[in-house]
Amino acid sequence: MQPRRFIPFDRFVVPAVAAGARPLLIGRVLYPVIEVQVVLRERSRGDMSEIELAFLAVISAGIDRTEDLHALLAVRERFAGQLLDRLEGLGLIDAAGTELRTTELGDLSLREGALVKDVERALLVCGLTGHLLPREVYDLPRLAPEKAASNLFGRRFLEPRDGVPNRILSLRLDAMRNEGGREALARFGIPDEAVAINSVGDGIGRFVEGGLVLAADPGGGWMGELRLGSATALALDGMLDLLVPEMDIALAQSHDARDRLAQALAAHGVALEGAPFVSERRGIEARVTALAPPKPLTLQGRSWLSRLGTPDQPALPIWEFRATGPDDRRRDMLDGACMYLSTDEPALCRDARALRIAGEAADRWYATPRAKRAATVGADMCDALEAAGYEPGRVRVLAERHGDGQVLRHLDEVELVES
Repeated sequence: MQPRRFIPFDRFVVPAVAAGARPLLIGRVLYPVIEVQVVLRERSRGDMSEIELAFLAVISAGIDRTEDLHALLAVRERFAGQLLDRLEGLGLIDAAGTELRTTELGDLSLREGALVKDVERALLVCGLTGHLLPREVYDLPRLAPEKAASNLFGRRFLEPRDGVPNRILSLRLDAMRNEGGREALARFGIPDEAVAINSVGDGIGRFVEGGLVLAADPGGGWMGELRLGSATALALDGMLDLLVPEMDIALAQSHDARDRLAQALAAHGVALEGAPFVSERRGIEARVTALAPPKPLTLQGRSWLSRLGTPDQPALPIWEFRATGPDDRRRDMLDGACMYLSTDEPALCRDARALRIAGEAADRWYATPRAKRAATVGADMCDALEAAGYEPGRVRVLAERHGDGQVLRHLDEVELVES
């Protein structure tokens, strides 16, 4: 298995939480993709003359006798025969019987004003929904089924559904092109010359690693994404019947292991007020009275301290927590189920707010177009902290103590005076 790629879960999680959603299941998955041989009908503009198009138009209009064609179009009989042989060889007309007729390819060529050929190409299709996958996914490592099933390493394994590749037969390429331009087709590996998908052949199933976020939305439904690569995020439409049960299982296991989770947190310097509470649309919740880990607790480059919920900020989920169990083996105590830690301790609230402000400043800087950015992330970070009444020098010490690497790195870009 290739080294684990960084998957930017917080790119979805942070704005989702700010909008009132509640992520409940986050983690890595082995996701089914199918490489299928697809026959595309594609235009070939340079391969058809005006006289050939004229022959097609006349045949399509119902002139089906060879002897009538050369007279109507004022061409020699021998030349007309040669053209008809060529059109038949290209699959544009059927001359097997006594009457000529245009084939489906012939009608398409006439409509497009250019030769339309059947061209076989390999495309990638989602093994759960049947949707086409963009070209970025082609570059990701793909595992054979037997290798994927034996190399999970904390990843969920999603089985493909039967028959899903055939769903791309209903795609309207002209509608895709009209809506998104040429790039709308090119990003899926379909050339701009394609006018239709004719057939879908055999497929080869493989698995790629992706990142899953499933959240309860404020309206009572579900939202989330499956991220494949740095730029490709798929909506969960058509997958919820598989993913919601996975979430239910993870939360049920967390409910059964609440005491072990509390003990593991205490061993890592996280003191709780009572036992964690688990609910269906809230996830795992716990109140923190002290946070003094002997080693920094971090996730996605953010410290646990910065993820605490306070009266001034919502909690950000924690979905990975490796701890030593009673059998002396280290394991993930959450298995992707989302844990939300909150506090009302004044000192913790103050420090958690400082690190959150610094992290949000970095997020805003990266989301700003290059031409409009401040000179450095650190400069924006210092401005945001000072505007909220925090001393950047003190926040740097806090970030170093709690392992908040992103904040520490960017504050080191500027000269700080620690008071």
